[in-house]
Amino acid sequence: MQQFIESQHSLQQEQIIEILSQGRDFLGVLPVGKAWFEIFPLEILKYSKSLMVAIYPNESLLNNHVFRLKQMGQMDGRFESLTSQMPPHTQRAVFERIQRKEVSLLMITAKKLQTVNTLTQLIRHPFLGPLIIEQGHWVVPSLWGPVVPHPYGGLVNLFQQQWPGRPPLFVFSHFLPLQYEEAVINQFSLRCHSPMRFLAATPSPTVRVERHITQYQKLKKLEYLVQNAIVRSSSATILLCHSLKDVFMLQKRLSAYISAVFHRDLEPQEKELLLMKLILDTNPFIIIETSMLSELPIHLWPYGHLQIIYWQMPWSCESLAQHLLVSTRYEKTAVEGVILYAKEDYQSQKQWLISHYSGENSLKSIEIDQLNRMRHFCRQSTCCRRVQLMDWLHCDSFSQVACGLCDVCQNPHNSSRWRNILDLFRY
Repeated sequence: MQQFIESQHSLQQEQIIEILSQGRDFLGVLPVGKAWFEIFPLEILKYSKSLMVAIYPNESLLNNHVFRLKQMGQMDGRFESLTSQMPPHTQRAVFERIQRKEVSLLMITAKKLQTVNTLTQLIRHPFLGPLIIEQGHWVVPSLWGPVVPHPYGGLVNLFQQQWPGRPPLFVFSHFLPLQYEEAVINQFSLRCHSPMRFLAATPSPTVRVERHITQYQKLKKLEYLVQNAIVRSSSATILLCHSLKDVFMLQKRLSAYISAVFHRDLEPQEKELLLMKLILDTNPFIIIETSMLSELPIHLWPYGHLQIIYWQMPWSCESLAQHLLVSTRYEKTAVEGVILYAKEDYQSQKQWLISHYSGENSLKSIEIDQLNRMRHFCRQSTCCRRVQLMDWLHCDSFSQVACGLCDVCQNPHNSSRWRNILDLFRY
């Protein structure tokens, strides 16, 4: 440890080392596109006998980080990955290496870790080091809406219980507005008070809002967007739907353009075949149920332009920002978000929230407030879309820089005209 401290490293890495030496927990907010191991001083593992465990919400993100870690060449074979999809003999080989103390970093999915045998073996490890939680913001339900599953459920219960000798817990997030910091700290029972924020230049996705009064107008606009996207070179289009009904309806309507359709009823083998097809496809067009978005390996797509079309209003401004900004993890990719909605979409989402949360419920109030903020984002015509998103993400250093690309920046008079038309319809 002392040998590493004397080497050159950043001030924030010094703070991380100090937190580690004191056995405290840590909450870090990373810039979009940064992996936790690009901030964490991995060299410290060369001078330690402990086993660090990095926990991931899904396999696609884990595989992305494994690939990037191999490219960095820092660990020199001292790390392993473990998922539920691996063959049993491969999993046994990983645990044998851990027992022989040949592994300093284990990267594992939350689903695999929550199996009884895996959790028992790791907890009993005599030199269990810090636990890394990637994408810790998933424990805040109001950020994603009720349609998104929570991958860390069983682990949160474990951390909230009395775990004698629990190692330090390091939670990293790419997306954590200030008002949700305390919720993450409480969910994981972190022994810390405030997060450390790692600042970087924030990407500037294009956001356009298309307001249409009838479903027919919305369909015609969607067909135009899809046809225009297919003509582009090096482009991909994702169409997000809240429900299976919309997925199947649009699949029938746009069958000539579709490369893949992702929804909750697909078998694992079907998902794998579709993903392989997408990676090889030159101009994929994907219809996807919103709750399945985290399973798409966007990092493998060799595309210069990514268009995300929302068939209805997103559940919240925060979820919109997350979908757009996570997709810009590579600077070569230009991301465009297009929101297609009619007044019935807002009514149906609000009605669902009211019926789902009966009586007076604090969570219902939060969800309806999020929905109202999303409606305001769609209807306003005076503020740059990027400025609004950066404000919700609390990126103060960049929040006042207009993008010049969104519909408000490019044609504010036209946006105002649409707003006046919509004012004729009472929500």
